[in-house]
Amino acid sequence: MKYGLVVYKETKNIGDDIQCYAAARLLGRVDVVLDREHLDEVEGGEPIAAVMNGWFLHRKWNWPPANCLRPHFVAFHYAEYRMAQYYGEYVKTDFLSGPGLEYLKAWGPIGCRDLNTVELLKKLGVEAYFSGCMTLTLPQMPKTRQDKPYVCFVDVDPRATEALSARAKKEGVEPRVMTHLIPEYPADTTWESRAQQVEKLLTIYQNASCVVTSRLHCALPCLALGTPVLLVRPDLDNIRFQPYVQWLHTATVRDARRGTVEYSFAQPPANSGLHLETRENLIRSVRQFAAEAEQLPQKFELSELERLRWQQKTMRQVLETSLENYKFDLLRYERKCRELLRKEKTTAESDSSKVPPARPAAPEEDSLWDKLYYNLKVNGLAVTLRKIKENIRK
Repeated sequence: MKYGLVVYKETKNIGDDIQCYAAARLLGRVDVVLDREHLDEVEGGEPIAAVMNGWFLHRKWNWPPANCLRPHFVAFHYAEYRMAQYYGEYVKTDFLSGPGLEYLKAWGPIGCRDLNTVELLKKLGVEAYFSGCMTLTLPQMPKTRQDKPYVCFVDVDPRATEALSARAKKEGVEPRVMTHLIPEYPADTTWESRAQQVEKLLTIYQNASCVVTSRLHCALPCLALGTPVLLVRPDLDNIRFQPYVQWLHTATVRDARRGTVEYSFAQPPANSGLHLETRENLIRSVRQFAAEAEQLPQKFELSELERLRWQQKTMRQVLETSLENYKFDLLRYERKCRELLRKEKTTAESDSSKVPPARPAAPEEDSLWDKLYYNLKVNGLAVTLRKIKENIRK
């Protein structure tokens, strides 16, 4: 039995690695690193125990995972509105059907990171429950003495950051503006190197007077670390943040910009502690899985040929649906453009007494189409765009 760590290798957000770091700590050891978006391609005859936490099915048709995996689903997130490769917004739960759905049923109950995923899976007939996010299980980092207290502003609205930073300075607290966005790691980067970057960042949060952020995987780690945290967002009802908003001190971007947020940076209020029960349950669940993984039986099996046939069939159905819907979207957009051009032309002709303002000539039909295609092009999928164009010309 090997122990695998599921990682989003192409991430540009260190929050993904923070989740993986938390899982690795609880697993105890990592024998192999698995690419979250290619779990169906994992090879090897030896079983691999893996905690399946994070935002799954960005690439929706690399599902279900390989037979050799022995998964433990906790802190699992899936959202219909996430496009596959930022392509095919009409892809909903198509790959959570057939073998893709039976896989989840076989390895249930599925511990979910948010209430929306719980509801979605239950509607599909999957046993699911709210487990919380893996970052809630993080251990505390080393504490160091600071010459001056500081507050971290992590990916907060710029105007809100400016207003809140001014207040922090008046209270004698140094503002540090930070981001979770990172360059994509080279393909040969080891997990150990990525984990070191996570530890450096968490140590900064650990020793901050408080942290102000818009990011889920900054706010929840701060709960685990015991660092006071203030969540500042325009959309506190975002489905990814439920039920966590009730556990956090929060403010809207509008109030932060106006300076009406009641929050002290020198003496920030302590976190509520409402996360502690979820944290302990999650720690216990993963540790029990790690201890008993070698005794786990195979609960779902699909031959490679069966997997490929189902993936191909479902992919074709999804593409046909997407192309048909894109065709109507493009036609609707084209009609709006033509109506706008006609109105502008009519207005200019009726007002002959005035010299019309200089403006670019209306684009020819070919250039208009080119612009439409350019604006709707997703990840350079030229073949798909050609098919859309062929459908429109029919």
